[in-house]
Amino acid sequence: MIFDLPAAIMQRVQTPTWPVGVGSIPAITPDGRAVGLPVLRGVNCLTLGVVGTGKTASFTLPAAGLLLASDPNMKGVFFEVKHSFIDCFLGAEDKVITHDPSVVSPANLFIPNIIKEIRQSPDHEAEMRDLAGALFAELLNGSNQNRAWVQAAQNAFIGILRTIIDVYPRENTGNRTLVNGLRHMSTIEFLAYLAKHPRNHSMLRRDWGYDPKCSEAYKPTRRASDIQFFLNQVLQMFSGSFEMDGNNTLHDWLCGRYGRNLFFLYDLATAEITRPFFLYYLKKIKDYKLSNSGSVTPPILMVLDEIDKMSDGGKAADFGLFQAANLGREYGLQILLTSQSIENLYALAPEYNTHITNGGLAGFPYLLSFRAGDPMTVSTLQTLYGSDYREHLVLPASRYADPVIKYEKEPIITDAEFASLRTGDCIVKIMSHRPQRVHINPSQP
Repeated sequence: MIFDLPAAIMQRVQTPTWPVGVGSIPAITPDGRAVGLPVLRGVNCLTLGVVGTGKTASFTLPAAGLLLASDPNMKGVFFEVKHSFIDCFLGAEDKVITHDPSVVSPANLFIPNIIKEIRQSPDHEAEMRDLAGALFAELLNGSNQNRAWVQAAQNAFIGILRTIIDVYPRENTGNRTLVNGLRHMSTIEFLAYLAKHPRNHSMLRRDWGYDPKCSEAYKPTRRASDIQFFLNQVLQMFSGSFEMDGNNTLHDWLCGRYGRNLFFLYDLATAEITRPFFLYYLKKIKDYKLSNSGSVTPPILMVLDEIDKMSDGGKAADFGLFQAANLGREYGLQILLTSQSIENLYALAPEYNTHITNGGLAGFPYLLSFRAGDPMTVSTLQTLYGSDYREHLVLPASRYADPVIKYEKEPIITDAEFASLRTGDCIVKIMSHRPQRVHINPSQP
């Protein structure tokens, strides 16, 4: 027979001795003691739990508020699908990037201008390739035998941007004007426009069979029609606020020309359109902070609430999140990440790479687990929370034999304890400290 001795008998209950942060979130331990979960500056935090367990309201929302209040120079980047952070933190001059222009006031709506964005970049060619890479990524991933045509369409799109940037240096053509102009161009007009830039000539001969020196003799080929077909597929992504003639750029926000905060409001109904633009802008923020340019830039807090929802339809949503998590602290980049499952986070790595995701977990020394809904998340968290030897008292079958005490190594947080978590209950592990179960009241700030 085996009896487990109660924890209260085995060891004396101690109050957690967590490090002091910029503030704390009130919580209660299972034995009724009041504690404060510290909100630490520069420490990335990963919060896990199924829907309705209190991830956002209990911890992420108040933690973001404390971090922003601790440093007036800190900028906030918020990704969400529920409007929670917009309702709490949106200022008069803050900007919201979203597909539907009617969900926020016109003063807060971010209306992008990709030509102006490229002009403000220190490397125009690299910026054009980053933008085209985001817009054509999904076409290239599923292109198979059509890959050569898709790459030719991508090169043509870059060539159009290059022509506008270099040949017309004073023009900041709006997105609607640019896209509608390309849609209404004939093949001959399109190629003649590309030919205005000498750097496009080799591409025109290679991909289109068009010689700028003998343009009068050119007749559109079947290959040209196929290339334009794939180019038009990308042009169809420009809709909603992304197709409007605006003047907003991420560069301007990074330089402090708008408000303090930038919001990414993701709409699952327009995921196919929104995803490429969001990935482009998020990668641009990450690259900006992790750059070795030497200039001192304000710290940025990235609050990514359910960002794995961008992997709609099994498509990866990689913008370098785990690189930012592992390297960002030195550059003043802090991340508050929430998700329902560890496996959902695989979608944030290239091609659902599990090794990159598992290695990226090292960049989140602050872990909170509300009630998990899948075995992989529970198993991974048990590994991260650690194991300990548990004492078992084994009574012999014979009354004349002596009891035997056995020590077995088991996870500190058992499966039963994970399953017993209610709304507001979570297991928190802060860096090297032992995991602790607490309850957070979502109504408390």
